[in-house]
Amino acid sequence: MFCYQCGKQNQDDVVFCGFCGTKIGTQETAQGQQSNNRLCIELHSMPTATLFLANIAMFKVKNTGIVVEMDGVWGEKTFLYLNPKEKLGDYNKLFAALQEITKNMVMQFHSEGNPVVPIYRMKKTYANDWWKRLEIDIEGAGNIWFQYPDKNALHADYNILMSLMRNDR
Repeated sequence: MFCYQCGKQNQDDVVFCGFCGTKIGTQETAQGQQSNNRLCIELHSMPTATLFLANIAMFKVKNTGIVVEMDGVWGEKTFLYLNPKEKLGDYNKLFAALQEITKNMVMQFHSEGNPVVPIYRMKKTYANDWWKRLEIDIEGAGNIWFQYPDKNALHADYNILMSLMRNDR
């Protein structure tokens, strides 16, 4: 059974989510199962694809596609687009859906590709002024570097991230 709060998978017979503590058993099980429709999203990529939101460790825009790091998939998976408006639409739809299921505990970085990561997936964060990048250990994706055009953008994202992570704990 998937938790409708954080999206993590639990055993079918549990009453509370083992990750975030939300009550998912008994009478709320029906609500959680209805919410599974919200946990899947269809992309207008070529070919079309359906993603389970709880499996997304992070995603970003890269060239003519959206690159997604997912649980159970080695490396990144790229969904390609012929129409830039459809790519932007799917990016925004993915971001809004993750915001909804995480109760706005998702970070959209201002680095290259505008990566989006759910806060509960982030384990460690390091800022490097010299190289103008953040290194984040993301559950399901490993250590990822986010490159920034300048130190101000790097520090702005780092400060927002630290604030969000303090509120999440």
